[in-house]
Amino acid sequence: SGSVMIPSSVTSIGRDAFFNCNRLKSVTIPSSVTSIGDYAFLGCSGLTSVTIPEGVTNIGYSAFCNCSGLTSVTIPSSVMTIEGHAFYGCDNLTSVTIPLGVTNIGDRAFSGCRKVKDIAVAEENTSFCSSDGILYNKSMSTLIQCPGGKSGSVTIPSSVTVIGSYAFYPCDLITSVTIPSSVTDIGASAFTYCNGLKTVYVEKGDELRVKGLIESSGHSTSGLTFAEIVDQDGTYTETVDGVEWTYVVKGGKASVGGGTSGNTAVAKTTTGALMIPTMLGGCQVTSVGEYAFYSCSGLTEIVIQSGVTSIERDAFYDCSGLTGVTIPESVESIGFDAFFGCSGLKKMVIPSGVTNISGGAFSRCYGLMGFHVEAGNEMYVSAQGMLFNKDKSELICCPAGCAGTVTIPSSVTSIGSYAFSTCSGLTSMTIPPSVTNVGSFAFSQCHGLREVEIPTSVLDIGVQAFAWCYGLTSVKIPMGVTSIGRNAFYLCYCLTEVVIPSSVRKIDSWSFDGCSSLNTVYVDHGDIERVRGLLADSGFSRAGVAFVEVTHAVTFDLGACGMRTG
Repeated sequence: SGSVMIPSSVTSIGRDAFFNCNRLKSVTIPSSVTSIGDYAFLGCSGLTSVTIPEGVTNIGYSAFCNCSGLTSVTIPSSVMTIEGHAFYGCDNLTSVTIPLGVTNIGDRAFSGCRKVKDIAVAEENTSFCSSDGILYNKSMSTLIQCPGGKSGSVTIPSSVTVIGSYAFYPCDLITSVTIPSSVTDIGASAFTYCNGLKTVYVEKGDELRVKGLIESSGHSTSGLTFAEIVDQDGTYTETVDGVEWTYVVKGGKASVGGGTSGNTAVAKTTTGALMIPTMLGGCQVTSVGEYAFYSCSGLTEIVIQSGVTSIERDAFYDCSGLTGVTIPESVESIGFDAFFGCSGLKKMVIPSGVTNISGGAFSRCYGLMGFHVEAGNEMYVSAQGMLFNKDKSELICCPAGCAGTVTIPSSVTSIGSYAFSTCSGLTSMTIPPSVTNVGSFAFSQCHGLREVEIPTSVLDIGVQAFAWCYGLTSVKIPMGVTSIGRNAFYLCYCLTEVVIPSSVRKIDSWSFDGCSSLNTVYVDHGDIERVRGLLADSGFSRAGVAFVEVTHAVTFDLGACGMRTG
């Protein structure tokens, strides 16, 4: 038990030397050792790491088999042979690197290592190579071993003619495999215990031949679906686990969904949890397409698998029943209105790979209370539940479930487009003097917003920045603002008075359209006719509005207004 230091006089660790020493925690192997015998450490479940010294040339059959506690092993370049089952069943081993000297690897040498997702091979090795984490011979004509931790889809290269015995044994996380017509032999038990394997993609007209090869290897095909590889761009359907998927193929890549709100990825009546396939038509799924799950209100959970790089606009629009979504690190972009109306979402995790989030991506997610950005993301960060760019100079999004008063950090210089859009529980806002820009739709549909003080640092008020803010009764636009965007205060029908300073040079179309209660406009001394003209040019022509010159600060009474919802 405990630790063992093998004497330097030892040159070979014999057969069964430490067989089933399950209380052995560590072992020091001296540089004098050149061979590790068969079953030498079999069943040493307490062993956590092993450094095999330079000089060892042979690792015997089942030498470290079922060392379930082993998390790391260092194999030196002197090793030439790794016998069969050498590391079989090392459940906690996370990585394997085949050094340059290895010329022979036996069957199932690394089978059952369920946490190994990638088998690496030294570039200088003349006998073996690795592609997509899978072990091949050097010419890639034989697939030797798929790592046990690999998940999703596997596409076998067209150079492969032989899938070796136990090659996928027991890769139970793989859901589909593409077998090219070049494969002429599948070895014994190649797919044994691949319990998650559902779909085999084959070339046109090759189904019966491939099915025969799999059956001759000892694996039943009764539970497998065989589908032909799609080799032309277009819209297709495929049934996976009883769910019919619509997808678009372009340039050999697949996008779930048909690209319109009426042609969704799955039927709109689909309910419960869904996992998006990694492969459709033999093509890697790289995108959740536009309108993919539009109004699929019965969906409760979505798992997007690794390989998807983009979630397009309106992808999950109005999936009101959705309470959980898993986004992989491979996703780089989240499109406009991607999760619009997903009112059941409580928290959104932004993975480290995301580099672009479009405005409005999380609008009307009324249950959303916070964002969490994973460590390592180079573009975004979360604080106080809000989403910012990396240096917190731009506030990207406040979760729509926020309520009461929000204070924006002093580091912020820009309030992004749609940043507070549909935050209907927001009642007041403190904007720091560091802010110079209020983006388009920034506070649109903040129905409960009663009070906002815009600092003098702001230069522009964006398009529809305060549209549908039914609770606003008065707005003081500070000196310094030069332009008021189109529909900036659209349908603010409780707005009774507004201050427009002489710095404003442009009032865009319909900026105050629908402000049916507006009765007083305060302007600087001598500026009445100019402001009246700007408003007229913008389309505002409400009769009875009083223009009042001011030479001092105006104080507003934020009285109650008959509130409406919409």
